[in-house]
Amino acid sequence: MVIQTAIMPDLIMPGGFYDLLLPFVVCLSLYNNPGEGIPVVIIFGFIMDGLSGCPFWLYSTTYLWLFAGVRGAIIFLHSGSRFFLIIFVFLAVFLENFIFISMNFILAPDKEPTLNMLNIFVVQLVWALLTAPLFIMSYNYIRERYLKWRVE
Repeated sequence: MVIQTAIMPDLIMPGGFYDLLLPFVVCLSLYNNPGEGIPVVIIFGFIMDGLSGCPFWLYSTTYLWLFAGVRGAIIFLHSGSRFFLIIFVFLAVFLENFIFISMNFILAPDKEPTLNMLNIFVVQLVWALLTAPLFIMSYNYIRERYLKWRVE
């Protein structure tokens, strides 16, 4: 969260990188049961709501819908496939941006969509496709190491 709010805006163009917790929420919903995942998702959502300055519950709601959506999708899809994990992250970025843009129109209905909004939307989707495999592999590696350490 600190990397996303304090470091990333200086490294990459502002608004040009997606929410770094999205791949974590996707992996959390795939590999953990709801009793373990939902409290973590709610806590991270509250923290991001407080740090972002967005209307409260925006991140929390997005993370909860994402968690529930991925849990529902794995009933029909093979969750171990890396292709589907990348697609889940891509769809998560799409969903989050869609919710944020929709909230912008609800809170400021007189504002017209701008080219900058579309640019941010597309850039974040491209970043999601390029970096999702790295985040997923990193999460899986850390998770496997943790489970192995916990057993020993």
